[in-house]
Amino acid sequence: LQTMQALKGATNDRYVVYTGYSQGAEAVGDATERAYAAGLLAPGRTQIVLVSDPRSPWGIKQWAASNVLVSALFTAVGATADGARDPADTGVDLPVTSVIIDGDPVANFQWVWYRPVASLVVNVAGFLAIHASLGPESYATLAQIQDKEVLYSQDGKTTYAIYHADHPLTQVV
Repeated sequence: LQTMQALKGATNDRYVVYTGYSQGAEAVGDATERAYAAGLLAPGRTQIVLVSDPRSPWGIKQWAASNVLVSALFTAVGATADGARDPADTGVDLPVTSVIIDGDPVANFQWVWYRPVASLVVNVAGFLAIHASLGPESYATLAQIQDKEVLYSQDGKTTYAIYHADHPLTQVV
């Protein structure tokens, strides 16, 4: 937020891109919401790129917020289960791009309540292969993933670039 405030004057002749990965994406996204509300960002000269945001509509924080027990566990360990980011909080003129690889448990948490062990195994494999970039298809090799879809928020100006990688267990094997 301090960086956004300091660069407010610099956006008169420059294009500024703020980006973050994982917890950094959450921090940039949260700061963007506050900075936009305070008028610190010049929408025509600012781009926000959130890569593997835990507050994506399919992220771990959305899952935690929708589950009372998990939300309480998050609170107990000092984390916040604040749910998915609301695209309306960054207005209709500020471009925000959320980059997600399905199978990444941070931005696309997989859980089937009647298959908890299998869900846990898939999420651990996804974290290692995709999120930690130990597999062949990860954020480090994003340009090589051919299967991609783009979704747009109904409110705000958020674009969701969703890459369809090989299943996490396939990548680990």
